[in-house]
Amino acid sequence: MEQTKRGFGAWGWFLLIFGFLIFFSNGGFFADGTNVIAPAVAERLGVDRTIILNMNTVAGIVGVIIAIIAGQLNQRIGPAKVAAGCLILAGLGHIATGNAVSVPMYLIAMCCVGGGLSAGSFVGIGTLVAMWFPRKQGQAMSVVAMGSNFGTMVFVPLLTVLVGSLGIAVSSMICGVVAAVVGVIGADNTLFGDDFRASERTFSLLTQVVGRSGRGEQAGIAVVQTIAPQNAVIRLAAAQDYKAFYSAEIQARRLLVYPPYCDICVIGFVGEDKDEVKAGAQAFFGMLKRKITGEYGDVKLIALGPGPAAVSKIAGKFRYRIILKCKNNRRLRELISVCLSDFGRSGVSKTITAFADMNPDSIL
Repeated sequence: MEQTKRGFGAWGWFLLIFGFLIFFSNGGFFADGTNVIAPAVAERLGVDRTIILNMNTVAGIVGVIIAIIAGQLNQRIGPAKVAAGCLILAGLGHIATGNAVSVPMYLIAMCCVGGGLSAGSFVGIGTLVAMWFPRKQGQAMSVVAMGSNFGTMVFVPLLTVLVGSLGIAVSSMICGVVAAVVGVIGADNTLFGDDFRASERTFSLLTQVVGRSGRGEQAGIAVVQTIAPQNAVIRLAAAQDYKAFYSAEIQARRLLVYPPYCDICVIGFVGEDKDEVKAGAQAFFGMLKRKITGEYGDVKLIALGPGPAAVSKIAGKFRYRIILKCKNNRRLRELISVCLSDFGRSGVSKTITAFADMNPDSIL
């Protein structure tokens, strides 16, 4: 999708609310909320409060490292999945903090909380806002970032009351569930991702979260919030019906010729000038077309594109791609190698980087 077509539509407001809740979680649960839970955790573990506060500091540093790693994942799987996955990680980590039986266990749990919230807010949401509101990025980000202030004003006092009345274990459980639910709301976006694995990943994510309900002594209830309740993936995930999902998904992939019925090769093009990148992708496509109608006529493939990548601009560089449904054999690899070599020798490639990625984890 082109950036210039995006704005404050239904999806735009959904993104703002989702981002607001993530920053709310970051401000209320981690940035200031740790000062509330530290005394209760120290008392529970029988250690000095200073030790727990020091662990929180270490967790904050580790959170920055996790955010850097998430930045790399951002380019491969997309910011929506990064944001949702990080929130669920933070939610599970928060549940573990209130039930930690040792200082190392508490540290690991807080690293999950800090890393998940930092990466989900600043990396995942930051990228989504930049993509969706290219002309109103500052305005949109200011709305989203207010969630951190509201988290401090609203949730920190509430957390103080919860810890004092219900105890650290129950309070952390509530925080964790709220954070995970926010993540599941965002995971709903992955249904409409530009990737043939979108349904599979959404189903997997939702079944994991739903499957954690009722693991205690009493039966649990999982609530799935979705903007597409009629979608078969949502219904099958809620019902934990793995066989029905597999049957429908494998049939769709067979009809549309997607793995496991073929291999996928993504030819990517990256450059600073959008028109040059587009022209380069079209020139490569022309080379490929001439090859498969000539000396490589025995190579059977289906080409999709060229067109802009789902994440069409990263770090100031525009991205285009060609998706090939093919069979990964010697002749195909030879064809791709020859086309890349010819492209490299052409004048078109002077300002453009072209690469081939066989069976990538994501085609974003």
